[in-house]
Amino acid sequence: MSLVSRVKAFFAGGDERTRKMRHNTLSMLIVKGLSILISLAYVPLMLKSVDRTDYGILLTLTSIVTWVAMLDIGLGNGLRNSLTKYLAQNDYAKAKESVSSCYAALAIYISCIAVLFICVAPFFSWQSILNAPDNPENELLSLAIVVFVSFCVQFVINLLTSILYACQIPAFTSYIMLTTQVVNFVLVFIMIRFLGINSILEIGSVTCVVPPFILLVYSLILFRTKLPHIAPSLKSVRLKSINGVMSLGIRFFVLQVITIILFQANNIIIAQTVGPEAVVTYNVAYKYLGMILVIFNIINAPVWSAVTDAYARGDYAWIKKTLKYLRKMFIIVFAAGIFMMVLSPF
Repeated sequence: MSLVSRVKAFFAGGDERTRKMRHNTLSMLIVKGLSILISLAYVPLMLKSVDRTDYGILLTLTSIVTWVAMLDIGLGNGLRNSLTKYLAQNDYAKAKESVSSCYAALAIYISCIAVLFICVAPFFSWQSILNAPDNPENELLSLAIVVFVSFCVQFVINLLTSILYACQIPAFTSYIMLTTQVVNFVLVFIMIRFLGINSILEIGSVTCVVPPFILLVYSLILFRTKLPHIAPSLKSVRLKSINGVMSLGIRFFVLQVITIILFQANNIIIAQTVGPEAVVTYNVAYKYLGMILVIFNIINAPVWSAVTDAYARGDYAWIKKTLKYLRKMFIIVFAAGIFMMVLSPF
């Protein structure tokens, strides 16, 4: 067989669950590759036009705000597993109830946190937190509020990601990310090159508002087209049903805390010990080596919900076969990471 024929046979072979997983992985790899190229082009655009310290401040502030992700107590991951189980059992009424209730509970919860932050933010010294004594306090406060509120809105709408994973169509999450990056890049390019704007407050505000807006547009489209049977509605809200999702979600909470600390604390530590400008240097290196983590996450992403589906159906042989496949992929990706590190400058 020719190479092309073998590739076609690989994606056409296996059961429906396996084929869906392989097609999602391929789509995510292609789209994610484009996303990485755009993100790499975004860094020099910012560095040439925006003060290096200001850019470091934006990166650090974004890292601090990302810690809010811990506050969902695993609700998104709990929904992902519960929804996959209901869909495997064709229980669409329960699925719709879980989706609607999670949106309602998270919206109420995050609204309270956003209002609380807006009230207490003026009492913090953002110059000290971000180690930026040369920047006006009122500008840093305004930027902090815009970033935080935008993230809170995105936090609620981002439940769509968990739903897409549960429905075993995670490739759409990559499409959302690519669309966000393209729109952000184009807007920032226009602001810098044609409008002459280099204020970190204005640029930071745009880059923070775009992600929730794109998520909202995708949510409206997908719930009307591909996911109408589980689209959230006020009639289906049953806050009592959150208990089942929460009991599962709390088990993910410790892992979320560890992950947030592991990946987000670095920017804060560097900003405090070296300075905001050093955060930029670190992030360039992190984006390069982080491609390995991105690739393995793409390979692994469709597996989670597929395994949940297989477990709900009692298909343990498929799970064992998939674990062997993941171990092989890990070895390949790990070797590629070592190779990238050897090639890179100190």
